[in-house]
Amino acid sequence: MLEDRDNLCRSGRLVSRGSVTTLLIALNVAVFVIQNLVEHLDSFPVYSSFALSVDGLKHGRLWQFLTFQFLHLPLSQGGMFHLMGNLFLIHLVGHPVEKALGPSGFLKLYLLGGTFGGLLQMIGGLFSPGQFGLSVVGASAGTFGLIAAFATLFPHRLVNLFFLPVAIRADVLLSLGVAATLAGLFLPSGHVAHCAHLGGILTGFILARQFLSESRAPAFVKLGPTSALKTTPKPD
Repeated sequence: MLEDRDNLCRSGRLVSRGSVTTLLIALNVAVFVIQNLVEHLDSFPVYSSFALSVDGLKHGRLWQFLTFQFLHLPLSQGGMFHLMGNLFLIHLVGHPVEKALGPSGFLKLYLLGGTFGGLLQMIGGLFSPGQFGLSVVGASAGTFGLIAAFATLFPHRLVNLFFLPVAIRADVLLSLGVAATLAGLFLPSGHVAHCAHLGGILTGFILARQFLSESRAPAFVKLGPTSALKTTPKPD
């Protein structure tokens, strides 16, 4: 296991601390301010245009798979808590995951986690509109993808959650998230998009396992059989 080994990032993947992570946090804050301002002015239908919904997809609004990941509930519906909860978790696990995967790998994981989570939520909405058919907003799917990747890469690392007085291991945090998600799929749970969370978890776990597998492969396997046989010619 990689655990807390810093040499995980020494193959040119290491970047300055929090570059993409900090950018994601800033972007979510900026969008939150804009969406609430537009909503207050009532000048544009933000949620019907950019929140993810079955109806929106039926009308060809495929961009909703991306845009819903940067929207949150409005201030009048507890949006500040929705936003801050996601941003705290992105900050908590995002930095080490970004260091491990590099900026492009990190962003790929985050956006794919959100997209696949949204897709799974929409599929659930087709089969059970009452439980899963509502419009979806929030960074939770991508955030759960980061948590799953973090727990896969660093299972024994301790994390401090602001609502718990003690630190818990990353794999325990993921187990709690999986348990809550699975319970939410079968029990009434308000407006939480549990299918989206599950999609994010699966994406994060799969991509992190793929990274671990590639990082352990011998150099000649990574290069491929043809490249491994090439030699540098020497002058006579």
